[in-house]
Amino acid sequence: MKFAKSLKRKFASVSSLMLAHVITCAAAALSLVFSASAATFEYNDLTVEYTNGDLVWLGEAPNLEPAIVYSNATATGTLVLPGKATARMLLVGGGGAGGTSTGTTGNSNGIGGGGGAGGFLETNNVVLAAGAYTITVGAGGAKYAGTETMQVGNDGGSSIFTDGDTINFEAFGGGGGGVRSAGSNGGSGGGGSSVGSSARDGGKPLAANGAPADASEGAQGFAGGRGTATRGAGGGGGAGGAGGNSSASAQNGGDGKISYIVSDDGIYYAGGGGGGRYSGTQATGGAGGGGAGGLALTTPAADGLDGFGG
Repeated sequence: MKFAKSLKRKFASVSSLMLAHVITCAAAALSLVFSASAATFEYNDLTVEYTNGDLVWLGEAPNLEPAIVYSNATATGTLVLPGKATARMLLVGGGGAGGTSTGTTGNSNGIGGGGGAGGFLETNNVVLAAGAYTITVGAGGAKYAGTETMQVGNDGGSSIFTDGDTINFEAFGGGGGGVRSAGSNGGSGGGGSSVGSSARDGGKPLAANGAPADASEGAQGFAGGRGTATRGAGGGGGAGGAGGNSSASAQNGGDGKISYIVSDDGIYYAGGGGGGRYSGTQATGGAGGGGAGGLALTTPAADGLDGFGG
């Protein structure tokens, strides 16, 4: 592929050039369809190529801006720029799965914590050099499918934007919910699950360097709720708030965070999953994709969502 002339020109400012993941209802509203093969579009007399993404034009003519939405966790996306670009980006990691606790053992010693939301990473005015980039959308953590009645939830996968040599941006997968254990660390932390009367903390969120951090220290989300009640576990953390503690029987998932990249009205992303209960009413997931908490006697934990919550 030849870009000899294009390389001599500057690629004009492109807002909302790349979005790592879009929630299902938003994808339906925007009528997005995965691109099975290479596609191109023209912008400022330059040709941009991409695969496994979906092109959306934002704004009003004649000032339309292109956004490429990558939301397929089973196929790696690509982006080829013929010149330098300035972009806005949103990456959301895959949500962690809730802890599994079913049957007669799902009693006072083993309720599953909610899965943490995937990390939320939004950045403006990113300067991208000409060349090829690879985009990976983090898969949601799979719920436990084995025969054990108690199992810690699987972590979600990271969403990654890379030029092949360096990981330029990474939104970490959400932490899995605990069972008789603390929640796992992740983009947002998974909910903790008490051992009898002994409390267990929720997992911590991760900063851009992959180290556990507080939200005030630049973390990509919030901590999971603490498991303190004997028949409940903490909710998973979300991008906009911590998961609820189980002591007050309000172990809902933490809410996600609003992004305006593909909608003037804003869309919530990265909500945490609700913490599990022994029976009764399911705890709710946080706004932005967090699943409801399971019930030990009847309703097991669910898979984490690709690019979203627990």
